[in-house]
Amino acid sequence: MILKSKQNVVRKVNSEMVELYYEIGATINELIEKYNLEASQNDIIKSFSKKLTKEFGQGFSVPNLKLMKNFI
Repeated sequence: MILKSKQNVVRKVNSEMVELYYEIGATINELIEKYNLEASQNDIIKSFSKKLTKEFGQGFSVPNLKLMKNFI
């Protein structure tokens, strides 16, 4: 029972993280498309990276955000 519960928690956390990364990627893509900012997409990603890292800590590096952007 305990092991099954732990496995369920891990699955739920993983599911939530995938959904979060998808939403972050979608937001980046929407901003680029909405404001026709293809040329400055690296600037957008760098800016998001700095803000998210400052507020939430590790996990939001430029390479990670690029992966999230391409996740869509």
